[in-house]
Amino acid sequence: MNRALGILLYLSIIVPTTIAELLPEQRADASHVVIGTVDRVFQRDAKENKEFIVRLKVEKVEKGDGFAAGDFLHAFCFQRKWSLLPMPAPSGHRAVPKEGERIKAYLHGRAGTFAGNYPDWFDAAP
Repeated sequence: MNRALGILLYLSIIVPTTIAELLPEQRADASHVVIGTVDRVFQRDAKENKEFIVRLKVEKVEKGDGFAAGDFLHAFCFQRKWSLLPMPAPSGHRAVPKEGERIKAYLHGRAGTFAGNYPDWFDAAP
């Protein structure tokens, strides 16, 4: 009984205070909005995150410069690897698209690279 109470106390007090979430980005503020098909998803395990590079074959550019239909665009996203000992860190993007999926992506250009809008960066495209 005391052990269960201790675990409950830990989960209700300690865990919520260890989150260091990033501020959500507005889709309207995305520097690039494109529709395309996910050609490949590259994944690597980092210390606290699973990091992804999503290669998207662009079909249509709705916002932004530098890409045209037929080009490939590489976008970064990540998801947090959870452990029993929570560390203050962002939880990551809510989803990673699958290869072959057609999506509408909301991206932010940063220093010559692109990252998915945080935390929601794509929708299924019709």
